[in-house]
Amino acid sequence: MEDLHANPAPLGYFALGIALITVGLSQASFFAFGTLGSVVAVAAAVSMVVAGLLGYHARSTFGFAAFSLLGMFWFSMAALWILDEIDHSLVRDRQYIAWYLAVWTLLGGILFVASRRRAFAIQVVFAILTVWFGLFAISEFMGSEIVRQMAGFEGLITGVVSVYVAGALLINETIKRNLLPIGEPFMSKIIIPDDISQLFD
Repeated sequence: MEDLHANPAPLGYFALGIALITVGLSQASFFAFGTLGSVVAVAAAVSMVVAGLLGYHARSTFGFAAFSLLGMFWFSMAALWILDEIDHSLVRDRQYIAWYLAVWTLLGGILFVASRRRAFAIQVVFAILTVWFGLFAISEFMGSEIVRQMAGFEGLITGVVSVYVAGALLINETIKRNLLPIGEPFMSKIIIPDDISQLFD
């Protein structure tokens, strides 16, 4: 029977990429973040949650978990940024934010491992997204503008790769050709095999 479900992945990766590019430009000091950044984060969050729900209906556990979680992240960050815009005293504890980002670094790593059977470009997205979470957390721990700018440039790269993945998935599926390559799964041959007993053969 033909699968009539839409593929939610392009929506999710487009939203992730746009949010990362916007935040990355700000972190890299190209322009001040301001209200626009918070609006973009909210729009991206809504799009990713929608992509996650569509992934649930398409029976994609990875898509459901990844996009729903990332949507929650962008909702939470938008709320923090909006509160900070209203009154700087409302968001005082930078160490708390740093630990929060550290938790997301761990979650990013889990999503990267979970992506081992996905296309290589998708694995790259989650690998460098995890690095961005880590640099973002370190910049908050240290209060370092240099690390913050490093996170910004890394976020820009992550965003561009995510947009490329979204475009490739959308175009390839629409024209029924692999016009834009995203590669074959790479980590599936390196990460622990499904049957762990194979390690002891």
